[in-house]
Amino acid sequence: MLTNVESSVNKYNFKIQFHEPTWVLKQEGGGLAGIYNTRAAMIRPTPFGVLSVERDKKTQCSRIHVWSDTFHDGMNCFFINVPNGLFKEIH
Repeated sequence: MLTNVESSVNKYNFKIQFHEPTWVLKQEGGGLAGIYNTRAAMIRPTPFGVLSVERDKKTQCSRIHVWSDTFHDGMNCFFINVPNGLFKEIH
């Protein structure tokens, strides 16, 4: 599941874990072109590090910032429109 860019990122703010195997919308891209590719991805219920979680109380969904290559206008990965009840934060 991890690419070279993802495995080189070792500064996560906290971990999350999905309760069961879950399909999510995974949005990857950015860079100078600002183009994102969105596709479905299966996430296993194992803990993994994330940079941030933005929760929307109105829609009851979250946008999870999974990784970034840390460059200004660099590549990023997000899980989008994830229902809040499908995962938990691990401290």
